[in-house]
Amino acid sequence: MVQNYHRDAPGHLRWRTAEAEGGPGLPPSSRTVVSPYDTSARYARHGHIISWKGFSVHLTETCAPDGPNVITDVATTAATTHDSQVLPGIHTRLSRRAPGRRRLHLPAPPGTSHP
Repeated sequence: MVQNYHRDAPGHLRWRTAEAEGGPGLPPSSRTVVSPYDTSARYARHGHIISWKGFSVHLTETCAPDGPNVITDVATTAATTHDSQVLPGIHTRLSRRAPGRRRLHLPAPPGTSHP
């Protein structure tokens, strides 16, 4: 119900409209149901070009120049989870499986650099 309606000051149900300053606007994407078949699926967007409804899957693979690339970790998260929040868990799981291996880094967003 939070997705389509809100209660006004007297307590009447009102249809939600697009974001309005000082108004109820639409609920955040972390609370908006985007599929009647999977109520935990959410809407996400990376920049202005890529958007989707559902989940995010984070794949980690080897990158040896002289061998095949092998998937070493898979993490599925809510679409609204930022990529940087997944990296510590990936590092933890990989360090348990292969102690002493190099750490992974996310690609830096355009216009920024890694520390």
